[in-house]
Amino acid sequence: GRFQTLDDPVDTVLDIAHNPDSALNLARNLRRYRPGRPLHAVFSALRDKDVARVLTPLCAFFDSWQLFEVDSERAMPLDTLTALAEACGLAGARAHDSLEEAAAAARSRAGDDGTVVVFGSAFAVGAYLKLATRPAAKISR
Repeated sequence: GRFQTLDDPVDTVLDIAHNPDSALNLARNLRRYRPGRPLHAVFSALRDKDVARVLTPLCAFFDSWQLFEVDSERAMPLDTLTALAEACGLAGARAHDSLEEAAAAARSRAGDDGTVVVFGSAFAVGAYLKLATRPAAKISR
């Protein structure tokens, strides 16, 4: 879950970056290992996290933001997450009803040349790993 890579079916990076320091580390790794590639975020967080400070170092890295609410009683509500993303200048962030929808949108936008980056919570990364190991997820884009 720390800059873990998959080919599912597009280049995918999983990182449990959920605090300002780990977000800075993710930004450094993206700069180093994915320079010049279109990047598409799949993001969610828990309500006790400082989302504004997590998003700030990453805002300029992503060509699209796909937001969803993790399956946890501690999840940040999707409307709150969307409002925080917009306050950080992510006016194009799209809210989705599920991880499956958010991931499909990111994979579609990434195509063959881009990278999907799933981050913000261990719950998000864990759920994505389960989704990625399902046979249907391997063939859908």
